[in-house]
Amino acid sequence: MKKEELINTLVDDLEEFTPVRTTLRVVLFWHLTLFFSITLWGLWVVGFRPNIGSQLLSSPRFFAEVLCGVVLVFLLTWKVLGSSIPGYKTKAISIAIKLIGSLLVGLFLYSLYDPSLSVSMVGKRPNCFYEGIVFGTIVALSLFTLLRFRAVFERLTTGILIGVVGVLASASFMHVACMYDPVHVLVLHVTPVFIVSAVAALVVRLGIKTP
Repeated sequence: MKKEELINTLVDDLEEFTPVRTTLRVVLFWHLTLFFSITLWGLWVVGFRPNIGSQLLSSPRFFAEVLCGVVLVFLLTWKVLGSSIPGYKTKAISIAIKLIGSLLVGLFLYSLYDPSLSVSMVGKRPNCFYEGIVFGTIVALSLFTLLRFRAVFERLTTGILIGVVGVLASASFMHVACMYDPVHVLVLHVTPVFIVSAVAALVVRLGIKTP
């Protein structure tokens, strides 16, 4: 076969493909959808803590805790989706995650010694632990759907990160909806990460094949 014929044959065999959408655009859309969904859920269904507006305005440290949680959800989602694209550079994202994550952990640990707000039972939710598991799992599964047709090379790590994103989103919501007590937050709002991460890792392992 001549060279020209070989080239024409190869060109004719090419199939159309759908390119991966810009990762940052997908992350922004997903994050905004999540933010508005949580806001509507909080306003119309389960409710926020009655005095949350004044607490956010009166305590810069509490505002920083909430902001760090929201930003970290965004960065982790970006990291997960970016890692599914061969050659996509995620080093800067990883550095930002470490910085914001360290700041959030530092703020939380300090709040165990000196709470950023007065400890109060206002807004207490009797089933917040189970709400965190359910809500975190829903968020994790929604992120899983974005990965369904992407290249996932580290399924275990990806699954754990998806679980962390889900619980972090849930814990950030509970931070402004449930009662404020750092010990309560640690025991009932953070611990679901182990359950949700295990479920997410299993779903990713069974539902996504390594390229």
